[in-house]
Order: sequence, then C-alpha cells, then structure tokens
Amino acid sequence: MPSSEALSISMDEMPPVLYRGEYDQWRIQFLDFIDKLNLGDYIRLSLREGRMKSSTNICYFMGENRRTEHEIYSIPFQEYTDKQRKRFEADKLTKAFILQGISEEISKEIPVSLDGKKPTGKQLWKHLEKIMTGPKMSSRVKFLETENSELKRQISDLEVQIVQIQQVASVESSEEQIEHLKDTNAELQKQISDLEQKHAQGKSEFKKSFAKKFSDFSRKCADEKKEVELKCIKLSQQVSDFQKVIILEREKFEKEKKAIEQKNVGFFKEIYGQRNDAEKGFEEERSMFETEIKGLTSKLSELSEKALKE
Repeated sequence: MPSSEALSISMDEMPPVLYRGEYDQWRIQFLDFIDKLNLGDYIRLSLREGRMKSSTNICYFMGENRRTEHEIYSIPFQEYTDKQRKRFEADKLTKAFILQGISEEISKEIPVSLDGKKPTGKQLWKHLEKIMTGPKMSSRVKFLETENSELKRQISDLEVQIVQIQQVASVESSEEQIEHLKDTNAELQKQISDLEQKHAQGKSEFKKSFAKKFSDFSRKCADEKKEVELKCIKLSQQVSDFQKVIILEREKFEKEKKAIEQKNVGFFKEIYGQRNDAEKGFEEERSMFETEIKGLTSKLSELSEKALKE
C-alpha cells in the first residue's frame, strides 16, 4: 500500500520486511529496529496507546448575568511542548514504518479505512497480528493441508476404481482377468500406501522443523535473558562501587571541613585578640588626648583671664 509517509523515510532506516509465515520472527526484529531509533520509546507508546489525543486548553470568561463561563479550544502545534512534538512525530512514523515493513502480498490485506476513517498505527499493528496469528494458517501449513486434501482425493478415486474392478471381476469369471484384477488391486493398494507414507513423512518433517525453530528461538531468548541479567549485575556492582566512593569522599570532605574549621577558630581568636589590644590602646590614647585637651583648655582660660585684667 503506497504511503507518502513511508516514502519520506531515509533509506538508512529501513525496517525489516514481513513475509507470510514469518510474523513472530518479524515482530521481534521490528521492535528491535524501533528501539534503536531516537523516538523508539515514543513509537512503542504509539503502538500501545494509539495516536496522541489533541491537546486542549480551557479559557474562562465572564458571561451574561455575571456568570463564569468557559470555552475549550485546541492548542496549535506551534505551542506544543517538546514531548508533545516528539509524540506527534512518532505517531506518523509508527504508521509509516508498519506500511514500509510489509511485503506487497500482505499489503493487499491491509484495509484502506476502518470505521470510515484512515487506520492509525496501533490499528494496523493489531490488524497485522490478527491476520498473521488468527484463523489464517502459515504458508507451510496451508501447503500441507492442500497436499493432504489432494492425497485424500487420490485415495478416494483409487478406492472407487477398486470397487469398479471388483464389480467387473464378480461379473466376469475368467481366471486371467481375476489375476489381472488382483495385480491391479495390489498395485493400487501399494500406491495408496506410498501416498499415505509420503503424507506422514511430510507432516513429520514439518513438526521437526517447527520444533527446531522453536528450540533455537527459546535458546536465543534464554541467552539474551542471561546477557541482560549479567548487565544488571554489573550495573549493580558499579552502583555499589560508586556509592562506596561517595561515602569515602564524604568522609574525606568532613575531615577537611573540621580541619579548616579548627584552623579558622585559631585564626579568628588571634584576630579577636589583636582587635581587643587595639581597642585598649585606642582607649588609652583617647584618655591621654582628653587629658591634654583639658590642660590646654585650663591654660587658655588662665591666659584669657590674665589678658582681661591687664
């Protein structure tokens, strides 16, 4: 299904392509591809919750009879927050990646509209899961069922021929014809046996192939789980080491803080002592200065009195 959104995606960001009978493996690869993108978390959110609802705001105003009324309006894209812009872009990329990641054969089963509207990325994701894992069978199972039906038809035709031959044999009494019919019957029975064996062998091979694929997938999941657990253990150890470093640095900082405080206490005591000594010296000098002023004032008074007498 053509899409202008899908065509706008860079060739370096091509998602894996889904073919019939490979949905489970494709789903894992598709989600891994999504997680490597900058907007991977937002695209997963779009797949899980659907398209972001239009952001709205409420405007309150004074209406008739001095009643407070309100009006709801949509917030324009220019006023979106950074998270809202990323979610809006992820909604478009979700649908584009899904349309780009399906083969031409499967794209024919994608509806143009759902409930009269264009389907969202979440709706396409759910529709793919339904048609790939629902009542429809994989191509290999379909082939085996078709082959089984063909074998049953051939067996039925052979049984009809056997009945017809037996009816002819009951009418004709020639020993040569009876022997010929017995040989023909034996040959037909052998063909039936070969067809049943072929069908059983094909069914067995399919079961073995499916069991091997499932075993490989389970082993891969177990290995990935172990790898994640090891990473978690390593990360926990790093966090523990970092906490120890923080504790040691904090203890070192407290020791240095105490040393500086003790040093500053002595320094401030020395400064306070010098200031007290300076204040004492200043008081003594001021007292001497006041005494000298009193003496000079007394002499000046005497000289004034003497001058008045003369």
